[in-house]
Amino acid sequence: MQKNNSGQSLIETIVAFGILTTGIVAIMSLTASGLFNSGISRQRIVAINLAREGLEITRAIRDSRWLNPDTVDFLPAGKYKVDYNDNDLDNLVSNIVDCKLYQESGTQLFTHFNTGTETNFWRMITISAEMTGESNRQRKVESWVQWQDRGKTYNYELEEILTDWK
Repeated sequence: MQKNNSGQSLIETIVAFGILTTGIVAIMSLTASGLFNSGISRQRIVAINLAREGLEITRAIRDSRWLNPDTVDFLPAGKYKVDYNDNDLDNLVSNIVDCKLYQESGTQLFTHFNTGTETNFWRMITISAEMTGESNRQRKVESWVQWQDRGKTYNYELEEILTDWK
């Protein structure tokens, strides 16, 4: 006596196709997620370096002001935008919106001056008096970087205490 197994092979084919489809969707989802996360990581690295640069520029300005005997306040409190070629704190701002960064054409340098390609980064330096026993000789410097990607806003902040070591 022979059995009719034609329906069983159809069910096996449908189940196999479902398992294969689930596997392909999972792989594609992981790939898309990995690509998105690598893009965010790349931007986070740029933001960290921009924040570091902000602190380094402020430190260099402090050092140059230290060499000038006529300087009354070694780092006046306020919010600033600073660039790699600044030698003083000239650019007071009211908020982060005033601090858009542009990438200079043909270089990897970022500047606040609209001389290159607009980026999705902003950088603001906040200097405030640190409340310690010698508050007139210390400043808290915060380098704050903000960027946007796919409608979401990200922030990164570094801070340092600088002293007037005259």
